[in-house]
Amino acid sequence: MSLIFRCSIALIAPAALVAAKKTTYDWPDGGMAQRTTDRVAAGKRAAKYIACDVCSERVLALFPPKAHDEDMERIFEAGSPSEWLGDVKELCAMKGLAQLFKQRRLVVDARPDGTAKLEKSDSTPFYEEINTSDLVFHWKSFAIREACTEVFRRDGEAVAVGLEKAYNEFLSKGKDAEPLELLVRASHRACRQTKACKAANKLLASAAKNSEL
Repeated sequence: MSLIFRCSIALIAPAALVAAKKTTYDWPDGGMAQRTTDRVAAGKRAAKYIACDVCSERVLALFPPKAHDEDMERIFEAGSPSEWLGDVKELCAMKGLAQLFKQRRLVVDARPDGTAKLEKSDSTPFYEEINTSDLVFHWKSFAIREACTEVFRRDGEAVAVGLEKAYNEFLSKGKDAEPLELLVRASHRACRQTKACKAANKLLASAAKNSEL
């Protein structure tokens, strides 16, 4: 083999490796269709990336949107968050999740690099409220439920404890802040400590690193 030929291979190989790493992920169509292995796999994949945001949104939805400091104090003293977040079957029921994410206009944005993210939509997105049929299955609805179940099945109690701790900490530092503002910050901190959220952040960091190559 000539020296020129060997040099050519050395130059081409790295470029080929980069191209291979940047191949796009083929997500299924986002509409209703028959439940297939590919669609279930897509839902499970997306769920791993959106776990943090699903956690925060689900936690916030449990509290009155116009609650006062006294209301929040009573809720925490009664131990309601632990009770709410401990009942995973009810907490992650598909009908409730579908209504919540429709109301919040949050859509599962499946990206070409194989990652997924919850994004605000200008219109009300579609989510299937039952999603148990093998003939009419919506994998993005499945992704929302899968993310919710995975987060709270493993760390529901930890989220409840972390939420109250963070809320009281933020309250002590900002007495004039609105309860909802404090709750948003507290939910983000509590959810970031879950195993599913930590795993999601690692996946996103890995994807960002690959995109720079």
